[in-house]
Amino acid sequence: MLRRSLMLTCCALAILPVAPVHIGAENDPGAIPITGTVLERVFRPAPPYDLRPVAGAEVLLMRDAFRLDESHSREILAKGKTDANGRFDLGSVHLRAEIRFPLETAAELKYAVVTGGRSRVVDWISFTAPRQNLAVTSVSATIYVK
Repeated sequence: MLRRSLMLTCCALAILPVAPVHIGAENDPGAIPITGTVLERVFRPAPPYDLRPVAGAEVLLMRDAFRLDESHSREILAKGKTDANGRFDLGSVHLRAEIRFPLETAAELKYAVVTGGRSRVVDWISFTAPRQNLAVTSVSATIYVK
């Protein structure tokens, strides 16, 4: 099946903990700053639910590419760690959202969140991506985990 759309999706993956490192492309003119916050719901018997920041979480931004033969590849574009307020800064990152057709048929950008050596389920994500002359100038995401 050919995938023809580019999606921004979220997932939590079973991965080993990693040290906070910026893989950003600081000297790349196409790189943009990626920041955000990781929050989790504090469950109560009934709504409204409270949200609290997730401190010390590892946040990864990945690119999955799919090919005509249904194989795929994964590349970690950036990784970092949240502070006590759940905020993270992945540095300047080249998102590589373009599809390298005909080698690739689709690509997805995904976030993964790991705490205490275990993957967290990403419930949903909201983000802002301001533009200037049609180009995205930065991305600020709020990642909600279970």
